[in-house]
Amino acid sequence: MIWIVIFDSVTSCSHKGRKSYLTTQQREEVLSWLQTKECWELGELEYKLAFEYDVTYESKRSYYDLFDAAGISWKKTTSLNPKADEEAVAAKKKEIETLLAVFG
Repeated sequence: MIWIVIFDSVTSCSHKGRKSYLTTQQREEVLSWLQTKECWELGELEYKLAFEYDVTYESKRSYYDLFDAAGISWKKTTSLNPKADEEAVAAKKKEIETLLAVFG
């Protein structure tokens, strides 16, 4: 009997955490917003959902699903280009430095 009383008091607590999901209308608003530009960073979407809709997803997959639903493809960035041609980069850098010296 005591357990039931304790359990009831816990469940009747007025504390409310963050909402877990967007409503249908909010989701449509976010998808429209995402379609306003071509290039996004995940942090921008996380910020908008947290501060405008009070929604924070535990998994990044939920954010990527929103990008996908908006027709935005995503690709993780890498610190180095695996196909970089060091000679071509050095030549381009020299060309830019020469142009800056002439016109700068």
